[in-house]
Amino acid sequence: MKKFRVKFLFSLIFLTFLNNSAFSQNLSISGLDRISKSDLIEITSIDIEKNYLELDEINKLIKDLYSSDLIYDIEYELINDTHNIKIFENKVIEKIFINGNVRIKEDIFLENISSSRKLFLDKKNISNDIKIIKDTYSSIGYKDANVNVQIEKFSKDRVNLIFQVDEGKISELINIDFKGNANFSDKFLSSLITSKSYKFYNIFSSGSNFEDSIFNFDKDKLLNFYRMKGFFDIDISYILSEQFQSKYILTFYVNEGKRYKIKNYYYENDEIVQSIPDYLERSFQKELTKNDYYFDNEVIFDHLESLNEFLFDRRLVTNSLNYKYDIYQNNEIDLFFYKENFAPKYINKIEITGNTITKENTIRNKLDFEPGDLFIPSSILSTKNKLSQLKYINSVDILENDLSEQKTDIEIKLDENKKTGTFLFGGSVSGDVGLGIGISLKDYNLLGTGNEIDTTFNINSEQALFKLNYSTSPSKYPSITNTYSLYNEENDLTPSFGYKTKKYGLGYFANFDFNEEITISSGLRYENTEGYSAKNNNAYITDSIGQFQNYSFQFSITQNSTNNFLYPSDGSYNRFYIQYSPKEISDDSFYKIVYNNDFYLKRKNKNSFFFFDNNIGIAKSLNGKLKTINSFSLGGLNFKGFDYRGIGPFSDNIYLGGNNYFTSTFGYGSSFLFDEKDNINLKLFYTTGSIWDSDYATDNDIKIRSSTGISFDVLTAIGPLSFSYAVPIDTELNDKKRSFNFSIGSSF
Repeated sequence: MKKFRVKFLFSLIFLTFLNNSAFSQNLSISGLDRISKSDLIEITSIDIEKNYLELDEINKLIKDLYSSDLIYDIEYELINDTHNIKIFENKVIEKIFINGNVRIKEDIFLENISSSRKLFLDKKNISNDIKIIKDTYSSIGYKDANVNVQIEKFSKDRVNLIFQVDEGKISELINIDFKGNANFSDKFLSSLITSKSYKFYNIFSSGSNFEDSIFNFDKDKLLNFYRMKGFFDIDISYILSEQFQSKYILTFYVNEGKRYKIKNYYYENDEIVQSIPDYLERSFQKELTKNDYYFDNEVIFDHLESLNEFLFDRRLVTNSLNYKYDIYQNNEIDLFFYKENFAPKYINKIEITGNTITKENTIRNKLDFEPGDLFIPSSILSTKNKLSQLKYINSVDILENDLSEQKTDIEIKLDENKKTGTFLFGGSVSGDVGLGIGISLKDYNLLGTGNEIDTTFNINSEQALFKLNYSTSPSKYPSITNTYSLYNEENDLTPSFGYKTKKYGLGYFANFDFNEEITISSGLRYENTEGYSAKNNNAYITDSIGQFQNYSFQFSITQNSTNNFLYPSDGSYNRFYIQYSPKEISDDSFYKIVYNNDFYLKRKNKNSFFFFDNNIGIAKSLNGKLKTINSFSLGGLNFKGFDYRGIGPFSDNIYLGGNNYFTSTFGYGSSFLFDEKDNINLKLFYTTGSIWDSDYATDNDIKIRSSTGISFDVLTAIGPLSFSYAVPIDTELNDKKRSFNFSIGSSF
């Protein structure tokens, strides 16, 4: 077929340059077997029995023959003033074979391709079938799959059609990078998009996270977000760069431009508008001030929603407030709230399209309106914004179809993200607990319900853990997530605490995304713990032997403005955590308070930064002594220069831990060669801290330890590979030292 196209194109070019007057040539047609002369007469409108044919007639004849189902291919040559046309007659397909396919079963292709047994070969169908096969592979991450077609003779008039597949290597998105984003962190922008890079535990994987069909959707989501925040000059592009063996980096280039401020805002001089109560205007003024008067569609929309709710409560159903703005060259806008009048109109029916996976009831439960409700434009806009924030929805369009002046139909057109489930199998290495294996099965649109399930199994030298989390969000409050947790855990603590434990439990937690940086979480957990295999009969071990049933309340508030999930260099992280187990309902009653603080300060116009890391913990038993398993520990990854659980009181080489601890680290970080393109980073650090007040120790004085060292973090597809060497400075007699440490998946 390719040979014909080249010759056919050459012939057209040649004929075009000839004088298209009365010039004509003889015609010779060969290759006919089953096709007769009368068949050719039926195929074309050109009189092939003429002694001479005009050049435009030759062109028309070739096109007619080529378009016939009876003819598979044509070769054309001009020899000694004679037009020679060789016809390759079409054959019937006897069988279709898909060869080279390992990842996808042959039946899937045979059900979807256009070519079929007992039908003629069709060039257009074959071309389309090649695209279908390649697209199918691309949908599971094999971007570089290649397909060739072979025709195998079966009999005189029948052939076998063979699609030879070269799957290539699976394409993986190993990193998502953002360039030029000064106002929003990489971490936050990553949370807005559907594409995700592999995290550190994805050393091995049975699937791919590479889906180039959604990259444009991600770009549009980012554009829409920036515009809603007042960046009206925003421009975003992206490139995919292959690093090695089908491993790609997705880089979004963000040109934010200036963020526009609200210079003035006005209300229309109308009786209804002027009746808006002052407290609504004061509340809006307060939010603008807090936002430094930067344009923020969310703040404006919240105010608009409050205004319209006030009108609706007063039965002013034919009025609605909206807003518009004028943009000035100095990055300022004037905001204007005005009244829209409309005749009362009711929603007749709601049609939802595009949801091939998500159940219709899942979408309907998130709507702010239903059939029979009064049509309110602000409710339509609110619903569109709400649906657009869902992880399994790429884009939303809501259309009105007026049936009359009083009734309208609503059509909600969805573009779903159909790839919501992942299966991951990976390994990890840690200087604390050694080698580990993890399996994860996750889906954030389970059975089309919009709910999320996350099942994990992890095992290392100390722990074997199975955990199942099921998360759902209330239809009216998508910023709240309810998570139900079930887990079973075994720990071999013999080398440290001198016994083993078995645990199983369940819990409920509610997470509230207060804003872009702050998350609040609270919950309740029931846990049944059994301690066994005591190493000796001392109280610090035997107190933990037996079965204990505990209920605990947990609360945390987290603020995170860092610019990178795994290797931050700017911003801050703060977490305050409380766990309380009441003695009235728990066998092992205690409370625990932990505060973590990280602060990163990037040097201006430099690819280096300073960092401060501070941690403090306080714990206390409410019905006796705090068991060692509930105490704090120091050493290893949380205090380099010392062994895992190597700092603190010991008794007969059994680690006792402590009820209180603190660490404080100051350091400097930079790329190894001071080149931002380099993926090797170093950190120089100094750490000081202490752990004290064990209920089983006789000496509970605060004794300061310190160390200093250097770490190298190699940023790879599986996360940072961290190598560190630290030298202890201030130590105690029983401390266990370890200068070299290594981990995969976390830096300092």
